[in-house]
Formats: sequence, C-alpha cells, structure tokens
Amino acid sequence: MEELKARQKKELKDMQSKIMQLKKSVNGNKKRKKEVQQEIQAMEAEIKERHQKEYDEFIANNTSESNVESNEVNKNNVDAESEDNVKSDVKTNTFPIPQQKQKKPNRQKLRKERKAAKLLAMQKEAEEEAKNMVNTRQVEDEAFQKKLDDLGLEIHEIIADGHCLYSSISHQLSLVGEEYSYKDLRRVAADYMRNHYDDFYPFLLNSNGELYTEAEYQRYCDDVEFTSLWGGQLETQAISQALEYPITIIQAESSPIEIGTNFDKEKLFISYHLHSFGLGEHYNSLVKKE
Repeated sequence: MEELKARQKKELKDMQSKIMQLKKSVNGNKKRKKEVQQEIQAMEAEIKERHQKEYDEFIANNTSESNVESNEVNKNNVDAESEDNVKSDVKTNTFPIPQQKQKKPNRQKLRKERKAAKLLAMQKEAEEEAKNMVNTRQVEDEAFQKKLDDLGLEIHEIIADGHCLYSSISHQLSLVGEEYSYKDLRRVAADYMRNHYDDFYPFLLNSNGELYTEAEYQRYCDDVEFTSLWGGQLETQAISQALEYPITIIQAESSPIEIGTNFDKEKLFISYHLHSFGLGEHYNSLVKKE
C-alpha cells in the first residue's frame, strides 16, 4: 500500500508540473486558455478515476481481514490525501484574473446622458406648466358651439391637409349647385391675384419684412396655384371677387369677417379655427343644423 501511495503522490506532482506548463502556454490567448482549462479538467478527472481503480484492485488482491482493515485505513488516508491534492491543484490552477485598465470616461456618452436629463427636466417642467394653462382648444370649441347654435349652423369637417380653405369653399359651392374642386379654386384665386397685383401686394411681406417685389409676388401666386400653400383671407377675397359670391368667416372669439357683401348670390359660410386642430389654423365648412 505504501508503494501505491508513493507512486500516486508522484503522479499528482507530475500532473501539477504539466498543468503549470499548460498555463504558461496560454500567453493571453482566450481561445487557448479555454482549451487548457478543459484539458486540465480532463487530466484531473482521469487521474482521480485511475487512482481509485488501482486502490480497488489492491484491495481485491489482499483479502485477509487484517489486510482489509489495514487497507481500509490506508484507503481513507489515500482518498483524503488524493482529494486534498486534487482540491489544492484545482485552486492553484485557477488562472489569475488580469487587472483591467481603468477606462477613461466616454465624453460623448456623458454628453448624451446630460442632454437626455435636460430634455426630461424640460418635459416635466412643460407638463407642470400645462396643468396650469387654460385649455385653449376647449375654450374655442365652447365659444364656437354657442355662436353656431345662435346661427342655426353646425360644422362640416374638412380634412386638414393644407387645402382646407379651398376645400371648405368647394363644399359650400356644391351646396348651391356650383362644382369647383380645391384645385379649381386655387387656380381661380391665383389668376385673380395675378391680374389684380395692386389690390394684394401691399399685404404681402417677405422674410426681411419688406413688401414683395413683383417677381416675388408672381412666385407667391404660383405657389397658391400649384402647391399646398395654406390659404387665408387674401385668397378668400380673391375667390369671392372672381366668382362674385359673398363669404362669411365665423370665428370663435371675434366678430365674423364679411367678404364680398356687394354680391347678391347666396352667402357662403366657413369657420376659422385657431386652436382646435393639431396642425394649427384650419377652415371648415358650415351647414344648416338639421
């Protein structure tokens, strides 16, 4: 038994030396490190299994009671020593964790975080202010409802697509038997404005706060006809004059705007909304309440 113990102990020491050599071969290679760890685990498992088998064979070949008792004691000692050695090997085979260099702060990330925090603070501030603000849409809607009730009118919704003025007048004209699309009315407005430069140019200013030049005015008329440029009171005036229809614009918080009052045709009614729609200013058509 002593001979067996000595040989097994020597084998454990030899395995320890081989393990140290394997560790040195890693040299910072992550893939190699994983392979070495697996190889070490296999070596430890193999030697433990083999030592146990050798002990079992030794016991089987020594069947006397005294030998069995003596060998049982030796078995415990061998097992304890082998297990201690294996545990020690496992501990010593743990690869040292390399100390990571302290990373420098990511300035771009810090800037983004500060910006996000600032935006969040502004959002919360805006929400607090909104709680104390008057709901202008609700106020406008309530004022509209009272005015329309007095006039016996109600709103016919028009799509908010940049053509709402022309579409609302188009709907009004359809009620009196006139068929004009919003594109037709854009062309009517643009042509009338082109031919009556002196009537409209004093009311148009460029980005510098100066009156339009004639070239700028002509470009504006082209935009009226060919783009989704928002229409307003000037374009309403042009359509009224060109088609000889009186047009009344109902507003929630102001008196109605009467255009083309000198014409005898049936009056057209549209509404002007400042706060009721998400895209901003908007026009709807007004019809008699049923």
